[in-house]
Amino acid sequence: MPINAEEQLQIRCPSCGQRFKVGNELYGRMVECGACEHRFRVTEETIIRHKKFYPKDKAPIAPVSYARLSGDGFGAPPEEVFLSYEEATANATFGPTSFARTLVGIVGSCFIVGLLLLFITSDKNSGILQGMTNDRKIILALFVSVVSGSMIVYANPRARIKAGMFALMGAIALLLTPLYLNQGNGNLTIVTKPNLPDELPEKTEGTLDDLREEVGYAPIEKALANSLNKDRVVAVWLRDTRQSNSIAVFDYLRMISKADDASQVYERKQKQCFLVVLTNSALDLKQVAVECFRLGEVVRTVPELNLIELKVENSKFDERPEEELGNQKHLAFYEMNLMEMEGIDIRRINQAVKRLILAPPTQSRTDIIRRMNQLLNICERDGLYTSADRDELFHNLAQAIYQWSDGKDGSPEAMMQVVASRYASRKEMNATAIRFLVEKKQEKVLPILHEIWLKQPEKWEAIYILCGEAAEQNIITSFALPSLPIKLSAFRIAARTGTVVSLNALKLVLASDIDQETKTACENAIRNIEERIGN
Repeated sequence: MPINAEEQLQIRCPSCGQRFKVGNELYGRMVECGACEHRFRVTEETIIRHKKFYPKDKAPIAPVSYARLSGDGFGAPPEEVFLSYEEATANATFGPTSFARTLVGIVGSCFIVGLLLLFITSDKNSGILQGMTNDRKIILALFVSVVSGSMIVYANPRARIKAGMFALMGAIALLLTPLYLNQGNGNLTIVTKPNLPDELPEKTEGTLDDLREEVGYAPIEKALANSLNKDRVVAVWLRDTRQSNSIAVFDYLRMISKADDASQVYERKQKQCFLVVLTNSALDLKQVAVECFRLGEVVRTVPELNLIELKVENSKFDERPEEELGNQKHLAFYEMNLMEMEGIDIRRINQAVKRLILAPPTQSRTDIIRRMNQLLNICERDGLYTSADRDELFHNLAQAIYQWSDGKDGSPEAMMQVVASRYASRKEMNATAIRFLVEKKQEKVLPILHEIWLKQPEKWEAIYILCGEAAEQNIITSFALPSLPIKLSAFRIAARTGTVVSLNALKLVLASDIDQETKTACENAIRNIEERIGN
């Protein structure tokens, strides 16, 4: 049916039945009901058509009389008021929020709250993310913020600004939490020395005389009487200790303290109690107490009696099944191997370090790297384990720390101390340890690397290249050495890392009287440097 362009269409919403008047230009297009927000298309089915009556069909109507009004007393007829309507376009306002959108918003909010709780708990030793570095936490927070923020905005089409502000506040909280709660991934000290109580606790019952009688003080008195330096006599009272473990504890304490053969372990009348007397100890009372923390809980130290009370943790001596220790999918894989490293058996420590070399540093990183740093310090302590055991431990630790350390946990400094000590003792250098120090920008390793490179240029050439321009001066001085392998290696290193300074030095070498092999290597180095620096 043709539609007059000057007419308006009266339509009815198929959902709520509300009537509207619209322009005829909307015929065939989508509109939205102003009452129930239902969207529908303007068609013949929604247009209201008034029925036409012909004169013969109309019932006779009696004439109606109206009073006559003069002038414009009739006024303008009142306009019919219709509800508003909106045209539905591609960028129209979203319809009523569905349950699916609401669920998406709830999930996005849970992501933010859940990660925030993980960051808070990771500040504790038992946190799931404990050991994760700050940069990785921030990357994770950014990812979750973008995803969750998009979900929250999507779930609130009618309040996008408010939803965006809520998502922004959640993102800020996620980004700031790792910066303020960073105990789980901060810098680590090489050796942690716990605070030790110097006096008897207030809750201790009895006097010093009672304590003497309880521990059986006679062997200590005898050792003090026979010693010229009473500070070198240290007694350790072992409590809750299995007899088999008491011998292992005694051997360990005697080894670390370098006590003489007169040292003894005595079984006490109390159940699972033993007295260890160390004579002519190289460590004083507090130093021995620090080492005792590795064996269990130091209850107290009594300087008046040269005595340490130690409650031994027997679980440190228990052998664990190899199938559990070597299974990386086991829930307690990292914790069990950390406990193995906390022990005093060098064989079990080495095996645990080897297992962690093959494991990704995803859990307990802080505690594991801290213990590795402590073991590095032990590697160079004479009298503690055999030289072969300490060398094996150092080589295993070098590989493990290279994988586990982020360079901000004290490992480069601890490794540098050990490498310097081993170099001074003319011990074999570990390539992984040197590479680790070079990559972590430890400048003290450069002189050591240069010296060992001069002895074995082909072995250390690849690591020397990693030094970059920092080693340029040392390389240039090697151009004039008579050894052909050293000169050829120096040319190759300069070709990869040299600057204009190396280029000028190589041209001087090329202008001198040299053999054909040296000349060819020098020309190749010059060409590579020119191509790299763009000359």
